[in-house]
Amino acid sequence: MNTRHDQSPASGRPGRAGRRACRAALDRCALALWALLPLAGGCDLGQRPGAGSARGLIVIAVDGLRADHLSCLGYDRQTTPRLDRWAEEGVLFEAAFSAAPLRVPAHSALLSGSDPNLARREVPQWLEATLDQTWLLPARVPRLPLELAGLGFQTAAFSAHPEFSRVFGLGVGFQSFVTPWEEDGQIVPAERLLALAQQWIESQDPAVDWFCYLELADLERALTRPEPAEATRFAPRPELGFLPPIGTERPALFALPPERYDGSLRTVGEFEARYDGALFELDQAIGRWLDVLDAEGRLERTSLCVVGSYGMQFGEAGLFADHGRLSMADLRVPVLLLPARELSLARRGRRAELFSAMDLAPTLLGLFGAAAPVGMLGADRLSADAAPREHCFASCAIQGGYAAISDSHCLELVLGAAVATPTLRRAWYGDLAEHLGEGQERLYAWRETPFPPLAGGPPPDPALAGPLRSAATGYIEAVEGLRVRYQEPLIRLGFADRAALESTPP
Repeated sequence: MNTRHDQSPASGRPGRAGRRACRAALDRCALALWALLPLAGGCDLGQRPGAGSARGLIVIAVDGLRADHLSCLGYDRQTTPRLDRWAEEGVLFEAAFSAAPLRVPAHSALLSGSDPNLARREVPQWLEATLDQTWLLPARVPRLPLELAGLGFQTAAFSAHPEFSRVFGLGVGFQSFVTPWEEDGQIVPAERLLALAQQWIESQDPAVDWFCYLELADLERALTRPEPAEATRFAPRPELGFLPPIGTERPALFALPPERYDGSLRTVGEFEARYDGALFELDQAIGRWLDVLDAEGRLERTSLCVVGSYGMQFGEAGLFADHGRLSMADLRVPVLLLPARELSLARRGRRAELFSAMDLAPTLLGLFGAAAPVGMLGADRLSADAAPREHCFASCAIQGGYAAISDSHCLELVLGAAVATPTLRRAWYGDLAEHLGEGQERLYAWRETPFPPLAGGPPPDPALAGPLRSAATGYIEAVEGLRVRYQEPLIRLGFADRAALESTPP
């Protein structure tokens, strides 16, 4: 285990595979023991040991969770029976959109209630840069955990993937930030992370409010390292029975990322079936975990939110078993809110209006009677005073550009060779010189035709595209002003003459 406090294993101790097996066995034993605690000898069966006056909030942010693969949203496979049940009891936002299709900016928007570009640092797009040079959410940007801590909440985050890290400014406001990553940087399975979160919840004072944020990445892990139940639950679709080419680097357009290649050729249908099987298993694991917390009385005054941080493609917009573009497969995510039983919300049920990832933090603060601070661009979507959202915006994709989404249409702008890497330029355009600086616009009715062809078709209707383009332009200008103001005090990369450097071709 490679936490911040671990040391390298001494000589003679079990190997990496043996340690993983031991950890998994211990985690299963711990979960089983917690499930049996209410039945232990000497325990009053009528007593709920965790019940108290404290309010709780659990946010489960699932990487790669696309809305159209939930059975409660019309999917043809029974992938989410537990989520389906909760959707009938709580609030399900059916037209919710991520603000970015990549992990760090997507979680930045969820936690800050603001645009992900506030975390984007000034690095020339063609420059080789590490993630920490490219992304940092400034400490001055508002945070959901910081606001809750100011209300007296104890706060904790649990990270399944090394990219969900303090390095990018995502830890501000969390008093505990648990990172039990594997030694080789592999994704932490949900059951292990849920067990650690349960330990933290059980350690809280029954009279003190608490907030737990879980970043789960099992849907991505299953694409390369599926459990047997994940890989075999659903049969691959015959119409997806083709083999994608293997790319040489990630991101890879029109090819499988090399990280997804495990030595065996698999069809796109097999990857999708793995994904759906992992979604079913994750749904069940979360349900079992909450059942244990409920049996202990720890959900009496707790609100639950399940949200997709971004989606996952299976060829719909040029990516295979990956994410990073501004398509509906990448951006349309579920937002399910199950308020505490004591909260008698009049607006439960399914909601068809637009919901942005930036709305999550203000909406959750509203559950506790708190107003969103200045700097949060989202709004409380459960407030009777909130005006309907006219547009959702998304950006920070692998090809730059933006998506502007209205209640009926989406306008995608994909930037050209000036911002894409050479590999993406060749995959998208087939050459390097002819299309330098070009962009490509696509307009489509996202509810009726969520995955239009990537090429061809008539140019966008000016009557429909014009208002979306104007709304996006005004929004981008406002956000860029905020970004510069927040990022100004940071040391960027120390270039002496950035203007001259950026004008030099790679």
